[in-house]
Parts: sequence; C-alpha cells; structure tokens
Amino acid sequence: MLKFGRKGHKMFMSADKALMIFLRRMASPCRWCDLQLILGGSRTVLSDTYNHMTNILYVRYHSLVSSIKLWGNEFDAFAAQLRKFGCPFPNLVMFLDGHFQPTCRPGGDGCKNLNLKDYQTFAGKERLHGLKYQGGVLPNGIALIWGPWRGTEHDATMMREAKILEEMREVCEDLGIDYCIFGDSAYPLHRFMQRVLKPVPGGELTQLERRFNALMSRYRVVVENIFGEAVKYFGILTHRHNMRLGSMQVGKVFPLAMLFYNLRSMFYGNQTSAYFETEKMLMDVTVEEYLGKAEWVAGGFQ
Repeated sequence: MLKFGRKGHKMFMSADKALMIFLRRMASPCRWCDLQLILGGSRTVLSDTYNHMTNILYVRYHSLVSSIKLWGNEFDAFAAQLRKFGCPFPNLVMFLDGHFQPTCRPGGDGCKNLNLKDYQTFAGKERLHGLKYQGGVLPNGIALIWGPWRGTEHDATMMREAKILEEMREVCEDLGIDYCIFGDSAYPLHRFMQRVLKPVPGGELTQLERRFNALMSRYRVVVENIFGEAVKYFGILTHRHNMRLGSMQVGKVFPLAMLFYNLRSMFYGNQTSAYFETEKMLMDVTVEEYLGKAEWVAGGFQ
C-alpha cells in the first residue's frame, strides 16, 4: 500500500492500481478529466498518483537504464554476435547516439525557480525546444539512457559528462579485455570509442572509407529504431505541449519510458534483437533478474 499526497491531504492506494494509472498516462497523453471515466477518482488523486509513481520508479530503477556495468559479463557474447554479422570491429559491444526530446517552451509560473531561458533549450537543428539525452543500445536490444541535458548540448559533451568512457574503462579492466562503443562523427576517437570516418579539412573520403561508413551505418541505425519504437508505445513523448518544464517532471519521463520498453522487450523482443538474432539472449533475462539489479540511490525510496 502506497501513502502519498500533498501537505495536509494524505492518500492510500494499492501499488498495482498506482502503476496502472502511471502506465495509462504514459501510453496516451489525454486529460485527467478523461481518465476519470476510465480509472475513477478525482483529477487531483490521479495527478498526485502519477507524480508519486514517477518519483518512486525513477529513484529506484533509473540505474537500470544508465549503467553499463550491469551488462559487462555479456560483452563477449555481444562482440561475438556482431562479428557474426560482419562487423569490422572484433570488440564492439554498444552503439551510441544523442536523442532530442521535444518539450514545451520554458516560461510561465512553473519556471520561476528554474532560472532557465528559452534559448537554452532551443535546438537549431530541430527548431524546437527540448531536452537531450545520450542513448546507447546493446546488441540484445536493451537501451541505456543518460541525461537529461539542455537542448543545446553537443553529443560529445553529454558523453563526457555522463562519464561513459570512464565506466567502460572500469568494466574492461575488470574483464581484462578492451571493448569499444561506436558512434557518429560527433564523438572523439578513444581507446574505448570508435566513430564514423570523416574527411580531413579540404579532403574527401576514399571509396574504402565510404564503404566502411555505409556498413557501420547499417548497424548504428538500431539506436534510432529503439527511440522510434519507444515513442510509438509511450504516446506522452509525442505530446510536447504537455511536457512543461518546471511544472512537470519532464526529465524523468523519457528514462522511465525506456525502462518499461526494456521490460516489454524481454517478453516480445524488439527490432534490434530481431536484426542481430539475439532474441534468445534477451528473453533469457527474466524481469525479476533485471529489476533485481537496480541500485539504491542515496535518499531514495521511502
């Protein structure tokens, strides 16, 4: 039984019903008055339940979608499967890319204490306001997410601040083997990072280099496929006008969507696991084992 609510007004609700309300809201961004007809209760109760579940799930389980260490023991199997599909890197285990999540333009009473200007979240490429995340996809279809950052941040900056390469170093030192990640040309070359080739200033790529880029693009597109599938199943991500910075916990929505996307993939698979023929590798992981890997965060679940 969960206990939550606003000051002077406490509510009690079963965890099953609270989770149902949270998932219903994530699946479709309709109004609370419309959900009253389906779920019952007042708009205040439904809204408070959704916000409380967002906090609980993020605090307790967000480490599942932001930790490479959890999958370190599978790196050898990941690299072997990619080699089977003709990957030129014998030690590649993950694909990395940035993701832009559109939000409402910051402003209004909800943003009084944010000290956030509208230009700080505006991405010129997308011509929208939003937040950015660093996303990684393993060959078995599991998605990893770091962030959020302001919409103006560069992919390489997000990777550095998320300390992804530092975590890769720790995992590889424990395993005694160097593995690497692959990203687009925005990322720097590193012992644990490979990228798409780009020509020197004033030069051009050779035919062999262009063929290499075309080959790796076929693998790297799985990151975009994962993001696209998550948006398809969690409609709240498409409703940017309801993603209000300051008055909503916008930064927690996308990581939680990827968490439940991973859980769904363990039952039904996804495009990435089908592409790399890793469905068995993915479905061998039970939901209980996956959720049991969560790390508690200081000041977490109450």
